[in-house]
Amino acid sequence: MLILMQIRVHVMTPIIKIQKLFGFWRSVVLCLLMYLVGGESLWGNPNSLNPKYPVEGVLLHTDRDIYVTGEYLHLKTFLWTMPGWNGPSSEIVYYDLVSENRSVASGIMAIENFQTDANIYLHDTLSSGFYQLVAYTHWMRNSDLGNTFTKTIFLANRFDNDLKTIANHNLNNKADSVLDESENSFNHLKRVNTWIKIDAPDTLMKREQAKVSVSFPEMEIPLIGLSATVASEEAFFPLNFNSQSRAYYLKIWSESSVSEANFYMENDHYVLEGSIQSMESVSYDGTHVILTTPNDSLNLLLADSNADGKFQFALSPAYRGRNLYISTYPYNPGKKFNIQINNKFIPSYQFSWQDNGNIFIDRDYVRKSQNIVKARIAYRTDYWEEHDKALLNNELFPGIFSKPATTISLADYIPFDDLQDISREIIPAFRIRRNRDQSYRTRLVDESSGLVIDENPAFFIDGIYCHKIDPLLYLNSELLHRIEIQNRNWIHGNLAFPGIVALFSKGNEYLKLVNDLPLYKYKFNFFEKNRQFTPPVYSYNEPVKADQPDLRQLLFWEPEVEISNNQNVRISISTGDLSGSFLIQFIAMDATGNIFEGTKRFIVK
Repeated sequence: MLILMQIRVHVMTPIIKIQKLFGFWRSVVLCLLMYLVGGESLWGNPNSLNPKYPVEGVLLHTDRDIYVTGEYLHLKTFLWTMPGWNGPSSEIVYYDLVSENRSVASGIMAIENFQTDANIYLHDTLSSGFYQLVAYTHWMRNSDLGNTFTKTIFLANRFDNDLKTIANHNLNNKADSVLDESENSFNHLKRVNTWIKIDAPDTLMKREQAKVSVSFPEMEIPLIGLSATVASEEAFFPLNFNSQSRAYYLKIWSESSVSEANFYMENDHYVLEGSIQSMESVSYDGTHVILTTPNDSLNLLLADSNADGKFQFALSPAYRGRNLYISTYPYNPGKKFNIQINNKFIPSYQFSWQDNGNIFIDRDYVRKSQNIVKARIAYRTDYWEEHDKALLNNELFPGIFSKPATTISLADYIPFDDLQDISREIIPAFRIRRNRDQSYRTRLVDESSGLVIDENPAFFIDGIYCHKIDPLLYLNSELLHRIEIQNRNWIHGNLAFPGIVALFSKGNEYLKLVNDLPLYKYKFNFFEKNRQFTPPVYSYNEPVKADQPDLRQLLFWEPEVEISNNQNVRISISTGDLSGSFLIQFIAMDATGNIFEGTKRFIVK
């Protein structure tokens, strides 16, 4: 039995998608050994080991458990997949911060090297009470259990003077300040402090800098992720990481399976999905759907709708924070339709109390925290810098062509009154004619054959598709910067343009037009900016400046501590002007998906 339990510890922990070869074969061999000795697989359902349907999960590490509005909540996400899986895994994680009644904040994080981090600003409109962070991948929604990871936090509104929520909770649950570990049967992560050893002073003075050394004496498998936080001890729930993650970890570990893939895996980019909804019972099967965004270069994403009118676009982080404009091509004014973008968050997550009955909230600490946050805001002390991780990828928008046939810079010519005047005088290949009904038609002359292309070209203004020339005719030399012409039949994917005319203005002229064009506007707000913690560094016996108090309850937060071959890690922390008990907490994940926690207390005098 002892041998069997040792085998289970090594075999049935979740494994990351890119695993060293020896790890894969070790899992196979040990699974066979378990079968031979009659052991029952903790994964249970054979579908969970089907390479076609891998099981995966996420775990969250937050900088604290108790917050006050006006602060940021900082979170780190770890991703793991099932044993023996060497295929792709999700690279997009969804998170949702929910109260007992509704969702108050949500977002999407891009996974890199099986981990990522994000920030949530806690607005003053949020009321005091318990909240839960829910995290999952789109693929995890295929699981029998849903696989959503849930972590509970407590949030106090900084203007809540009564804090009745705390009094009612502590009274109704008769909570104690210490959670009895004998009542907690989840032991998978209980050995943590023997796996992560933290060497730090037991006592520090105010505004003192100290080195913290971390070692991993019993770990043989390389670590691939390590995060660290140092904060007031009262800001953490008892058994912070273990009490809430062990139940989730073992639930997924022992019961979860994916028997059918109804939700796809986002293993490259975020997938924006929507549908064309007909208003006249018209089929939109195979309709070209295009997506453009305002830019100083021509860009376009193309998708074709299916029989139900559904379409998908894979969006890179380059689209973060931008307005996206979606339309059909070619636009048919005789077809009336609506475009709807799907909400991919779990629609009706129910707040679950889990272990909250064992959580004790110190009302005196919360009240002190409210006053500290008010003082920090009054003194305008902020130890965070904007760190835009998403844009570090330097991804470009997909273009339609690398180089146009002709580029006209309006500054090289005398001023012209409108676009028709410009085309007539300096762009002989571009012809604009007025029809009897006062509408306009346009044609391009093919640069190779010299023949007129017998259809209207595609028009773009500042990168945005415009289905006809009429709204653009007012543009003159004072408003336009340049014009790009592609006067040939141009193939883009399975889409054929009868030439392209791209106009680029000096002052975002597209804004005057988009509301009157048949475009669906959507703002891509994901991959939000990360705030990097930049605490002050003090020299020995540095005097305290009365006009710059250091009122940090969070002394250190680093979601991605650099590690190499499980060698010792050192971090530097600086105390502030607050005394009391502080907690150092490290969370680590190894290459087979094991999650470990290490903690150490120290006192600031």
